[in-house]
Amino acid sequence: MSKGTLARLLALATRDRRAFATAAALVLVAAAAEVGGPLLIKVFIDEHVQTGSYPLATVLGLAGAYVVLQLIAAAAGYAQGVQLARIALAAVASLRERAFATALRLPVAWFDRTPVGAVVSRLTNDTEAVKDFYVNVLGVVVANSARVIGMAVAMLLLDWRLAIPCLAFLPAALAVMWAYQRVSGARFRAVRQALASINGALSESIGGVRAIQLTRQAGRFDARFGELCSTHYRARMASLRLDAMMLRPLADVLMACSMAALVLWSGTEAMGGGIEIGVIYVFVNYLGRLAEPVIDVTHRLSMFQSAMVSGARVFELSERSDARAPRLQGPLPADTRLRAEGVGFAYDAGPAVLHDIGFDIAPGRSLALVGATGSGKSTIAGLLLRFHEPAAGTITLGGVPLADIDDGTFGRLVGYVPQDPFLLAGTIAENIDFGLGAGGARILEVAQRAGLGPFLASLEPGLQTPVGERGAAQAAGQRQQVILARALLRDPAILILDEATASIDSATEELLQQALHALRGKVSMVVIAHRLSTLREVDEIVVLARGHIEERGSHAQLIARGGLYRRLWELQRMESPVDLSV
Repeated sequence: MSKGTLARLLALATRDRRAFATAAALVLVAAAAEVGGPLLIKVFIDEHVQTGSYPLATVLGLAGAYVVLQLIAAAAGYAQGVQLARIALAAVASLRERAFATALRLPVAWFDRTPVGAVVSRLTNDTEAVKDFYVNVLGVVVANSARVIGMAVAMLLLDWRLAIPCLAFLPAALAVMWAYQRVSGARFRAVRQALASINGALSESIGGVRAIQLTRQAGRFDARFGELCSTHYRARMASLRLDAMMLRPLADVLMACSMAALVLWSGTEAMGGGIEIGVIYVFVNYLGRLAEPVIDVTHRLSMFQSAMVSGARVFELSERSDARAPRLQGPLPADTRLRAEGVGFAYDAGPAVLHDIGFDIAPGRSLALVGATGSGKSTIAGLLLRFHEPAAGTITLGGVPLADIDDGTFGRLVGYVPQDPFLLAGTIAENIDFGLGAGGARILEVAQRAGLGPFLASLEPGLQTPVGERGAAQAAGQRQQVILARALLRDPAILILDEATASIDSATEELLQQALHALRGKVSMVVIAHRLSTLREVDEIVVLARGHIEERGSHAQLIARGGLYRRLWELQRMESPVDLSV
């Protein structure tokens, strides 16, 4: 997993070849300047300190050159860091946008079984870990590797005999890194999974805080969240123990052994008069400088492993094969006849919930789907909206399978008013427009057609009234009217209403019914309704039971037949004081 993920992350970072080449050049300049500093000090020690000769011009030249090298190293290091950060942010932005675009096109069924918090975790926490890889791992590793290689080459050129004990620790450090890589992957995956579970629980609990408080279930949710936090704590502690054992302590021990070997070896050679004092200084200086890059790299292995796990999770989301590919643009169907033939469906690998469903809705006609809870009404709506694909049979619009209609065309042809409307935290106008870019006069027109006229007249800001987060500042009826206006703004040929009046008061329902009545003969409608009193004007009613069509006909025909629809009708007459007579 790590190799493939690493290759894809590197490919993403190197798309801008000029920027990457610039960063690489800056790394080399910084490393060369840092390596050159101790060599100037060697010259000063061997040629001036030991001889007692201090020509002013030479000494000042050496000092000035040393300062210049340090300034170059600092400036190149800064510029390299900025350049790598720019590359990292661009790469992460691209990765996050790609994953988000894929998530928006995944089947709704995928979201039904995937917690929202888990998706959010991949798009936020995991992409941040990838950013840390570019900035705090890749940049640091490349810079430190250049420093280590530069100092190793300088050591070998100065005195290969002293270089051997100094560099002997590098293979051992690489072995530690390899062992850490092998052991730590599973632990980091456990940490990320635990964190995703925490995010999922947070999203679920905050979204349902009203229900939790009303049912006095805060204690149970507290306990559940505490268990998830404990799981994350245990996973994180296991990871930290591994870091504490295998990273800095082992690197410190290896560097201490190398320093001891250098002292013993140089002492033996120095007694034979074969080593200059300046050379010994350079080796001690380099070895001290080698320690930090190696320790720093080993310390960042935990970030690297975390980034590999996170990167794999983000790539898995962005490259899902079940995401709906953008359909090719095509012409509008010749007509808007909506037809279902022999449609069957099952969720995942479960039992079938729809069996041999068929209907035919001519342009401007209306169809109602009724039945008890679990009869399949909302499932049919999901198929019509392309949230799911039929397991058997076909659904066509104008003779074209729904799956073959491009997204733009489908969005213009089909409007949807759900029971639980989705509103952005903006104004009424923004929620009606919803990115279409219509003018204010057109928005006001459809708002009035949706029955919002009296409500808007009572508000001083009118269409510019904020709706609050998820529409919380508006009543359920007004939210439904806003969604109906949003659908009408697109001049749909087909309007799907899924229990659109189930949660609103009678007065607002009457306004909605008036708005829908005005659409009769102009827009095809599929109505899913619990209140049978709203279906008297519907052209055809399909009665569902356990995923089968039990009966069908007009309101009057079904009442006269005395079947399931008649029993549902009479049951509602008993439960409601409203006159439901034929």
